[in-house]
Amino acid sequence: MLLSNRVAIVTGGARGIGRGIALRFAEEGSSLAIVDVLVKEARQTANEISKKGREEVFIECDVSNSGQVKDMVSQVITKFGKVDILVNNAGIGPLPKSITDISEEDWDRVLAVNLKGVFLCFCVLRQWCPI
Repeated sequence: MLLSNRVAIVTGGARGIGRGIALRFAEEGSSLAIVDVLVKEARQTANEISKKGREEVFIECDVSNSGQVKDMVSQVITKFGKVDILVNNAGIGPLPKSITDISEEDWDRVLAVNLKGVFLCFCVLRQWCPI
């Protein structure tokens, strides 16, 4: 198994690509932290990981919020003792409409999750596990 004894955080792990990555990592032996704001779907993904015999934890977290990201990383370190892999997958898109019809608030939210979220997860994790 490629990822035996590894711990991975997958943001946006509730569904789609993040879910696929998390399930594949579990098949390869990784323990996982599923991080998302979609509680029901994330718990389903975590349950599937558990059924594969892997350790998992679901953590509800908005990656655009530095306090929530700090708490999430702390919970992962407390549970697993380390983090080996960070998959910064969380992302959202604007509503399906013309760029000229997107509000400034919608645009700010997209940038906060898609860009700031990656930055925060990396920076907070780096404080715990310097590279």
